[in-house]
Amino acid sequence: MKKLILLLVIAFLAIVVRFEAKAQAPPCPPGANLISDQVTVISGNTSCLYDIQYCLLCQPSGGIGDFSLYSFSKHDPHCILNPPLNSTQIYGQIVDIVTVPDYLAQKCNYPGPCDTYPGGIWYQFCFWMCWEKFFDIVNNVVVYVPCWQTSDAECIQIIRVCWDGTQYIRTLESQNQTGTFNCAGQPEPPDPTSQNPGPTSCFPLPTPCNP
Repeated sequence: MKKLILLLVIAFLAIVVRFEAKAQAPPCPPGANLISDQVTVISGNTSCLYDIQYCLLCQPSGGIGDFSLYSFSKHDPHCILNPPLNSTQIYGQIVDIVTVPDYLAQKCNYPGPCDTYPGGIWYQFCFWMCWEKFFDIVNNVVVYVPCWQTSDAECIQIIRVCWDGTQYIRTLESQNQTGTFNCAGQPEPPDPTSQNPGPTSCFPLPTPCNP
């Protein structure tokens, strides 16, 4: 009986480790840090906190910074948005929050003035185009992560952020798509559950390259 309990505990921990590793994938680029944060998603008069993880490389001297959103999930599984939002709407709000100049200015060095080009700080924003879901059996929430192991499609924007004397200005310098967008047109699968934790098949979330 003790051996059976031990095996069940080991099996449970193996599942947890697998899911936790999945939530933290893909690995950050060299020099970047994996950062955990919380943002507020709003619908009508209701709001819910969402846990997010992203990789951030503040602009090195003479180089370019890097930003990639790597996971998001509802902080409290019992929090309800009314009216309800779909994954595209939730993801869109999160992206809008983390890509505003003020947010980045707080996380990295404050940008320089806009009067001298190429003044300010430069970032490479990498938007994963294919995502999957799994059920986090520890926190009882559905976690969204990129399908980085089966799809390398990314929408990459080069952004310049600078200060014009009154506010931060965000300028798109270039945009292109890389990799194979092999989840295009796939419907989003139902949310995984504790009985069927996933991960699910891959599906697209909108980016500037596939709005």
